[in-house]
Order: sequence, then C-alpha cells, then structure tokens
Amino acid sequence: PAATSALTSMGVAVFFTNSVPTLILSGCGAAVTAGTHAGFKEVFFTMGGAPCLTLPFCVTMTGCYLLAGRVPGLVLASNPHSPEKNKE
Repeated sequence: PAATSALTSMGVAVFFTNSVPTLILSGCGAAVTAGTHAGFKEVFFTMGGAPCLTLPFCVTMTGCYLLAGRVPGLVLASNPHSPEKNKE
C-alpha cells in the first residue's frame, strides 16, 4: 500500500498548483489510498487471490482530480509537469 499511497501524493503534486489545500489533499489522498488498498485487497483475495495492483491509486486519484474547482484553493496546474514548476 505504501507505493500506491506515494503515487497518489505525487499525482496530486503534479496535477495541482502548490497551495495549503493541495498539501492537505496530498496527505489525505495518500491515507485514503491506503484504506482503499486494504479494502480492495480483501475483495480481490476473496475473488480468487488476484492482486489489486494500482487500482486503489486510480480510484483515489480520480476522486482527487475531480475535487479541482469544487474545493477552494484546489487549482489544476495549467501545464502539469512537476511540483516545483506548478506555481500557477
């Protein structure tokens, strides 16, 4: 679950401009991804032992992305590249 949580945190840093709400979303997104991974792991295990791979990241990051414009301070980067270049 640590790798998918890190992916979510980096995804938020890449797709959103730098702000306090983005920092909060990054941490909360990572925590939600860990919880989602735990849930998916149980479901997939009972369905034959298949791994859930990055599906928790995909679901959580989609949710994070859809929050843009709906939560004050969460602004998508105009040209997503890297956290240090996403100033506006």
